[in-house]
Amino acid sequence: MKSREDFLGFEGIEINHLYRALDVLAEIKEGLEEYLFRERYNLFNNQVDVVFYDVTTTYFESQNEDVLRKYVFNKDGKIGNVQIVLGLLIDSEGFPIDY
Repeated sequence: MKSREDFLGFEGIEINHLYRALDVLAEIKEGLEEYLFRERYNLFNNQVDVVFYDVTTTYFESQNEDVLRKYVFNKDGKIGNVQIVLGLLIDSEGFPIDY
């Protein structure tokens, strides 16, 4: 089984370190995504000529509705839970472009 060290290349990273980094990443999210997109397509001389888009939904055991979470009849047949819609855009090789 793979561990965090196998994927990140760092030893001794605690899960709380990753959680603390999320605030920093959220602040630079758009710029980071654009940078990573350009690096990948420049590095491999790829073009985005075909993209695939998939959408799914999930629900929360919550009573709070807001801009992202709405009360609807969901695909699992559950009533009374708020639901969100998630989408994923990938290129023809299966690499994620955006969500």
